[in-house]
Amino acid sequence: MAVAGLSPTLPSVPASGALPAADSGVRARQQGGAQATESQEADAALRELRQTDAAVRRHEQAHLAAAGGIALGAAGFSYERGPDGRLYAVGGEVSIDTSLEATPEATLAKAQQIRTAALAPADPSAQDLAVAAMASRMEMDARLEMARATEASQGESTEARAASAQVAAVEDNSPSVRENVDAVAAYQAVQDVTEVTRSLMSAFA
Repeated sequence: MAVAGLSPTLPSVPASGALPAADSGVRARQQGGAQATESQEADAALRELRQTDAAVRRHEQAHLAAAGGIALGAAGFSYERGPDGRLYAVGGEVSIDTSLEATPEATLAKAQQIRTAALAPADPSAQDLAVAAMASRMEMDARLEMARATEASQGESTEARAASAQVAAVEDNSPSVRENVDAVAAYQAVQDVTEVTRSLMSAFA
């Protein structure tokens, strides 16, 4: 008698080579997972771009507010396109006037404003720090020029005071000088009278 044996049931593979339905489901899940990962990465990149854009604009606005009249126009930005197709600011700059003024006093005030504008943001960049250092040198030069002008002015004042003192001394002594002149004139007059008297006496002798 033949004994019927049991054999495991195996999925049949179509002759075309197509994957069984179970394998197709695995591929679909993998593709869905990859798409989800890409979407998450895009969302993360978009959040980062938005944060960068806001930070850059705050940074440049702080420069502009502190610069006031020495700012040469509005802030300029460099952009990057995000996953949503929009442009986001990833860098910026504010141009300011750093030329010297007509007087050292005006240059000093301008240098202080330049440094204030450079250090206005909460997170100054390396370029901001370099501009602040330049402004400090500009301020030192202006103070030095002011000191030299003060020294020159004080020297002129000293000479003027000395000349005034000499004039005052002459004026103080002028009465005695006039008295001496008058005495000499009186003596000369007496001598002249004496000489005339002698001449007359000789004539009538």
